[in-house]
Amino acid sequence: MAPSIARRIDPAHTSSILRSLLDTAAGEYLTMGEIVDALGGRGFGILLVLFGLLNAIPAPVPGLSTVLGLPLLILSWQVARGLEHPWLPKRLAQRQIARTQLVRMANAARRIRPFERLFKPRLNFLVTRTAQRFIGLACLLMSILIVLPIWMGNWPPAIGIVFFGLAIAKGDGVAAILGIVAGVVAVAIVTAVLLAALHAFKLFA
Repeated sequence: MAPSIARRIDPAHTSSILRSLLDTAAGEYLTMGEIVDALGGRGFGILLVLFGLLNAIPAPVPGLSTVLGLPLLILSWQVARGLEHPWLPKRLAQRQIARTQLVRMANAARRIRPFERLFKPRLNFLVTRTAQRFIGLACLLMSILIVLPIWMGNWPPAIGIVFFGLAIAKGDGVAAILGIVAGVVAVAIVTAVLLAALHAFKLFA
């Protein structure tokens, strides 16, 4: 993305960032690389929130969550490694996201804005640099669940990643706890779906 767009992104409030990005960008599509370039300066937290929201919204195209989950895999791995700056491989960075999908995500972000005010720095021991590497591992596991082709299996882990992203962005240990709870629920749901599918397969095999 052009540097001028990155400079014009409104840094005042996390839930307004995507709308600012849409307002300053031209065209019907944005690439994943443009989003990371524009927002990466705010750290991994905001990127986890935004890509988590993108995966939490029901996709109009089957299999889209598999594609949209790939940036989360890469970013989560980078958080787990303790890297300072986010980046995407060139091929993935060139993938385009329709503006209409981003508008839906911006609307979802606006709806959670009142809840975002509840998050603030606290329980700092859960969001230290070392703790964030464990958060990255948890997000990596949930990203794997997102890319699995399981019907409606993407939104529980995506919500967990949103909480973890808020934990990093806001320095809020409570958000990290909520992310852990959402992660456990996500694993339980996906496990139940897989076991049910296996049972059905054995019945009709």
